[in-house]
Amino acid sequence: MLFRSSLAALAAEVLETLPESHSGFAGFADAEAMAHLALGQSERAFARYGQLLERLQVLAKAEPDRADYQRDLSVSYNKMGDLYRALGQGEAAGAAYQGSLEIRERLAKAEPDRADYQRDLSVSLVKLATSNENVDLGYLAKALSILEQLAEQGRLAPADQSMVDALRQLLDPPTADRKSTRLN
Repeated sequence: MLFRSSLAALAAEVLETLPESHSGFAGFADAEAMAHLALGQSERAFARYGQLLERLQVLAKAEPDRADYQRDLSVSYNKMGDLYRALGQGEAAGAAYQGSLEIRERLAKAEPDRADYQRDLSVSLVKLATSNENVDLGYLAKALSILEQLAEQGRLAPADQSMVDALRQLLDPPTADRKSTRLN
């Protein structure tokens, strides 16, 4: 607990002097927010993630052709979605995941040969599909299709094979009731 508290304090101190335009700002902001969350300080984590999301929205809007800004914004939406989900706010989590999905769909469409964009898209589909009690099997099937295509092309990272296996099991469970299936 002392480590997390020290990490949150250090990150906050660095952020006081680091300009928001600095490339390391998002990493420090994320570290601070995660430390606060681990300490049970969800309001402080939420505030930091909110500030980061606003910053990234401004950057992405100012330079819409910057794919790195768009991707960073999609990651921030996912982090907000994760936080909302952890707080039991499924509707807000779904809205944040939807924001991420829309960006990732554009990035994947603009550069279909980028395996990382395709993988990111599949992650957003899974997060949105499982953001509330009613799992959207259509989104899960689409995510699985993307990942299987990457695997067939030899572009799926070995670490992502477990996601393929988990999606296959969810979409074709041996005897489980599909409506009650949840991805954790």
